[in-house]
Amino acid sequence: MREIEVKIRQIIWAFKISFRPTTYDRVEYKGDYYYIKSSLVGENIWNLFKKDAWLPTYRNIRGNEFKIKNSLKRHILVFKFHLNFQKLN
Repeated sequence: MREIEVKIRQIIWAFKISFRPTTYDRVEYKGDYYYIKSSLVGENIWNLFKKDAWLPTYRNIRGNEFKIKNSLKRHILVFKFHLNFQKLN
């Protein structure tokens, strides 16, 4: 019984996390599209990069200031990654 409860909790957690931004997500900010990487200065703070750029266009942008370009493929990949993480730990 406990095993089923743990699996359900893992699935719910992975589903919730799949809606949060992750590294290399495509996002819309001020009408343009960028890729994000963690800024390493806090939780949910990101640097925005144009495609094929080495230096960030914008630095230290909060996660609620941009919109993630959602797709079914992205959600499935992020969900599987986080579910695997939960199962291994």
